[in-house]
Amino acid sequence: MSSVASERGGDAASGARPARARLDVEQLIVVAGVSAIAALVWHHMAILGDGFWYIATGRLLVEHHRLPTLDPFTFASVRHDWRNVSAGSEVLFALVADRLGLRALMALAALVEASAVTLLWLSASRRLATRLLLLPLALLFVQSDAEDLSARGQVFGDLGFVVLLLLLFRLRAGRRVHWLVPLGMSAVWVNVHLSFLMAAFVPLLFLGSLLLEPRGARPPLGPFVAFPALGLVGALANPYGYQYLIHALRCVFAPVVGKFDLFQSPDLHSPSWLAAPTLALALIVARATLGSPRMRRSDVTLVVALLCAACSSRRYVTELLALVLIIAAPLVDRVVWTPLAPVAARGFGFGLSAVLLGGAALGLTERKDPLRDVPSAAASFVTAHLLPENVMNPYQWGGYLAYAWRGRPPYFIDGRDIIGLVANGILDDTIRLRTEPSTFARILDAYEIKTVLWERHALLSAYLSEQPSWQLAYQDPMAVVFVRRAPSRHAP
Repeated sequence: MSSVASERGGDAASGARPARARLDVEQLIVVAGVSAIAALVWHHMAILGDGFWYIATGRLLVEHHRLPTLDPFTFASVRHDWRNVSAGSEVLFALVADRLGLRALMALAALVEASAVTLLWLSASRRLATRLLLLPLALLFVQSDAEDLSARGQVFGDLGFVVLLLLLFRLRAGRRVHWLVPLGMSAVWVNVHLSFLMAAFVPLLFLGSLLLEPRGARPPLGPFVAFPALGLVGALANPYGYQYLIHALRCVFAPVVGKFDLFQSPDLHSPSWLAAPTLALALIVARATLGSPRMRRSDVTLVVALLCAACSSRRYVTELLALVLIIAAPLVDRVVWTPLAPVAARGFGFGLSAVLLGGAALGLTERKDPLRDVPSAAASFVTAHLLPENVMNPYQWGGYLAYAWRGRPPYFIDGRDIIGLVANGILDDTIRLRTEPSTFARILDAYEIKTVLWERHALLSAYLSEQPSWQLAYQDPMAVVFVRRAPSRHAP
């Protein structure tokens, strides 16, 4: 009996070792995948104009304990009835930047964005093979956002959208979501980024897709009506109440939005931008023929809707990839089979993890310069030499000037007051200053511009260098500063 017992004990031990080995590999892949996501996010993280005006406006809120009613930084935007968006993010950014430094703010934004992508990846895929195959898709999510990935409220918008998708798929599976969840989520979201409106629109998209399913296959539709309603109620928990919702809708549907790069169609000739639509089309074909017939029409409809949105505006490319990852995961679970022996699987897992962790170590130790993309030296020159006010500046640098100058001197434009840009056309004039030399003199005279802080190699800089009425006061590899010469006084 002792020999039989020992033999059975040996079998049990030999069976436990592969199970423990698989568990170790799964945990290692998760750690390596999360590290790779975080490293890629950190590699692309920056602080652009938007991030700096978050800090600048947050400082005002912290110092004065109230919302400004007039635009405190620019001289050309509409002055009355100014609406300050994302007050919660602004206060958080100001506190972190001023107490811990700009790199700490970059680290915070990277943490939020990496958390969103990690949550998406791990929640959608449960099996090791599925996680391995969908990890490149999670990394593509980050890479597609590379041009706009910066320390700004959008990182909270990405996290909110991922949570929203996961909750809606939970409801679609017939599982319960407590009514306080959409209420609380919207109450937080509305104060950190303007994308909170997705909590109202996206559930309605799910509702419409479910109406295409046979009656007997649908989950209860009531939650998909209650969710956006509760989301709108939660969104009232902002400093302006219902007026903020009206302002947000005006910002979303304002014609000027289409003039911003982020909301223009992506360059589908570029492989990096073509990847997401190609994957979406492949998923539409695969989902129409593979997998469970339950929710097939809904899945296809959702992907088609987000594909159309992504092709019209590159802002929605990451949203499309998030949806593709969630819908693709069950298909991958069904069709993927790993005919690897336990030893080979363990070796492959450890080898891949070593590569990912090595790359992540290099990425996470990358030194970041928070002022890399802004004209810090030129801005300091303007204030140090007390150059005259009414400063003309490019759109993308306005936020930094708010941070560096704190409203003195006032500058021309930044990205906060979208409705103000619509009302007085200053965005159009900024675009003309980049593309239409025949309008340069008229625009500078109309706004009584005394100082121009501009990109060194732009058309406007070349134009001003040839005008006797303008003097080059400063230049560096990034920026130039021109000052209008005082008119000469002729003796009588």
